[in-house]
Amino acid sequence: MPIKQKQALTIMGMSGVGKTTLSRKLPRNKWFHYSGDYRIATHYLADAIGDFLKHEAMQSAVLKGLLKSDSVSVTPNVSIDNLAVVSAFIGKLGKTALGGTPLATFQQRQALHHRAEVAATYDIGYFKQRAQSIYGYDYFLHDAGGSICELDDEAAIEYVSRETQIIYLHADDEMIADITQRALDYPKPLYYKNDFIRQQIKTYVDEVGLPHIDAAVPDEFIRYVVPKLMQHRSQRYLSIAERYGKIIDAKDIFAVRDEKDFLALIEQR
Repeated sequence: MPIKQKQALTIMGMSGVGKTTLSRKLPRNKWFHYSGDYRIATHYLADAIGDFLKHEAMQSAVLKGLLKSDSVSVTPNVSIDNLAVVSAFIGKLGKTALGGTPLATFQQRQALHHRAEVAATYDIGYFKQRAQSIYGYDYFLHDAGGSICELDDEAAIEYVSRETQIIYLHADDEMIADITQRALDYPKPLYYKNDFIRQQIKTYVDEVGLPHIDAAVPDEFIRYVVPKLMQHRSQRYLSIAERYGKIIDAKDIFAVRDEKDFLALIEQR
């Protein structure tokens, strides 16, 4: 199948559905890969993450002296495949003695992440232009973060749809169950829409009988929230895709071997 003279796509779907894996099927010498999460980590949250890591290092008497004398530096290793520092920065709600993050700090970081994700979304046009004018790429792929559906910013989503063709990788119930189980097995920090997490906190505290969320066991709270979050996000993704994009069964991407297969798949829809 011939490729359009210029092609700009946004791949959207839940974390773990296969967006990044699919993007690797496209030749790097023809497609510019823009990761919203990578942009967030290396630009918009870079200073905040750096300060967070330094603060953590300062809790060590040995590292404290070395940092203050500029004898060591704390620099995160960030790649498209490794965004662990972003998760560590966001943190898990619950007891600090168990590695949890106090609610006030958590809310501040969630707000920072939200602003960063909106800003990174509006950078699509800038990077699309740079990809063509500097590097000569006519084909652009935006690998959207798993929480893009939580932006609650219609203008930002409309902007994405103007700059790119949105492709939503829709996970069926079986795949959602698999993704959910992985999230339950390995609880990790996540970004939540503000009204969603506020309701989950209230319900959890009432059900478990805690005085406040800062008394929660971090991983237990995440395991409580994850199934509800998956359902919540699935509905929001589908709503966006029905208005602005194409919907592809995520299982169909397993048969994609290369660029030709990928483009044939999206043209069928």
